[in-house]
Amino acid sequence: MTRRTRWNETIALSAVVLALLACKRSAEQEQAPPAPAAPAAPAAAAGNHAGTYTISAAANPGGGGGYKGSVDISAVGSAFKLKWTLEGQPGYSGVGIDQDGILGVGWGTGERYGVVVYQVDGGTLKGRWATSAAEQGVGLETATGPEGLSGTYQVVGTNPVGGNSYKGALAIAPAGSIYTVAWSLTSGEKYSGIGILEGKTFVVGWGIGGSAGVVLYKSSGTGLDGKWATPGNTAVGTETLARN
Repeated sequence: MTRRTRWNETIALSAVVLALLACKRSAEQEQAPPAPAAPAAPAAAAGNHAGTYTISAAANPGGGGGYKGSVDISAVGSAFKLKWTLEGQPGYSGVGIDQDGILGVGWGTGERYGVVVYQVDGGTLKGRWATSAAEQGVGLETATGPEGLSGTYQVVGTNPVGGNSYKGALAIAPAGSIYTVAWSLTSGEKYSGIGILEGKTFVVGWGIGGSAGVVLYKSSGTGLDGKWATPGNTAVGTETLARN
């Protein structure tokens, strides 16, 4: 065989290989997966409660009477601050924490008040808490004891400032539509409050000096539907807020 013949055969073989490669690239292009779609715009974050609201409907505990006014809610770090302005009544302030669309609020007219929002899992209550000084951050607290939100629970917690820990006991007792709550810490500090249960979310408001109470709001899409309670009353009031 001459060199020219071998050269011609080489050229022919190369042509076949190139043709096969071209077919392979064409097939791969046809079977290539489509380019990923651009990511959708993120949905509004849950718990975006900040804004100004009109009290569109309200009733005092037991369904007696009503009131009108407005509520301003502002975000402060991981918590919220609330201010009620009521017609013909003194205003008051509160602090709130969001838990899966539920805004738990503790309010008071004294210098110190706060809120704890627990998630109930049998006899274990895992909570986050904040005080009227919401800018200091959110603390953590776990209480363990009997199921049913009734009895004495052992408490361990962490303060938001400095991360210092604390221990003590927590007494919970059902009373009509609400719960009475009292902390006795090993440091000697004592607090008392009132709680409302919604599903597995247990919201407790407490205060020192003046009046105090608790509100549990649920997002309605256009505003907030709330129920509230004060110490000394075993019934709850209602409050509906329409976002302005």
